[in-house]
This record gives sequence, structure tokens and C-alpha cells, in this order.
Amino acid sequence: MLRMWSMLLVGSLVAATTLAQVRQMESHEHGVAQLMLVLEGELLQVEWEAPSESLVGFEHPPEADADREVFAQAVQTLTNPERLFVISEGAECLPVGVRVENTLFKDAAMHQGHEEHEDDSEHEHSEEEGHETAHSEFQAQWRWLCHNPEAVEAVEIGMLREFPRTEEIRVQWLVHEQQGAQTLQAGDVIIQGWD
Repeated sequence: MLRMWSMLLVGSLVAATTLAQVRQMESHEHGVAQLMLVLEGELLQVEWEAPSESLVGFEHPPEADADREVFAQAVQTLTNPERLFVISEGAECLPVGVRVENTLFKDAAMHQGHEEHEDDSEHEHSEEEGHETAHSEFQAQWRWLCHNPEAVEAVEIGMLREFPRTEEIRVQWLVHEQQGAQTLQAGDVIIQGWD
């Protein structure tokens, strides 16, 4: 009996690990961002993830002055929720938190530290760039406190305008105990669908 439970546990762990790897591979698609919007009580939270290439045009630490400038501009834009979101005015939502992260520098630190890898075939080399091809993402999270959450009828977003390399945003939302999904492309700026 113990052996059977051990086999089930190992099988579950392998399946979970495989699913996480497949999900990570699917989520890193150049030109495509993921956005999750949740309104729970008075707290509105938006989480966003996009490949670095879709925001800044590269997936390596910025080395040239032009790359550093583009990177700094992307971070500045992401830390300014007023530039990226318009929430129904009657909801009276005040921004209460912003967090922006990027994996470019984490990956660079690993490569500079010459950490040993079990399998060198994990990394592809680009002859044109002279860099290891690694995936990196921007993740951002914004929070608002809404004094009249029932008045949140829609959220207008400016990501496609601010980051034109992003061609599509796959949205999932959970608002007023309703859930839904939609895909935004050029010209689409409104997240809505709840009553």
C-alpha cells in the first residue's frame, strides 16, 4: 500500500512539473501578453506578464545606451498606472500599489556567475547576436482601492498603445463573482463583460 501511494505521489509531482513547463512555454509567445483583472470587494488588482521582446525589443540585459534608454522608458511607463488604465470614474478608484519586475537581470546574474548546468543543450546560441538565447519577461501588478466597486463597469487599458510590439493581450477577469476572458488586439482597449 505504501508503495502505491509513493508511486501516485511521484506521478503527481511529475505531472505537475510537466504541466508547469508546458504552461511556461505557452505563456512566452512574442507579441502576446497575459493580463488578469480581479475585483474583490473594494480591491481592484491587475496582473500582467509579457515577454521582454514584446516591450523593449530584446531579451538580454541592456548593454548599449539606446537599449538602456528603451528599458528605462518601459519601466517608467509600467510604474505609471494613470498612463495605462482608465477605470470607470464613478468607481472612485485610487492607486494603492505598483510592482514591476523583470527577469533580464536575474538571468544575466546567473550567466555571469557561471553556474553549472546539468544539460548544456538547454541553451540555444545565436550566432548573430553573440548572446545566449534566453527568455525573459516583464511582470507587473497594479492595485486600486475602489470606494464604489459596483460602479466598475469597464477598464480601459493603454498597453497596446504604449507597447506597439505587443500585438495581442489575452485577458482573464473575475469581477463581482463573475468570470470571463477576452482577447484584445490593435484598436481594442476596453475590458468589460460583467453586469
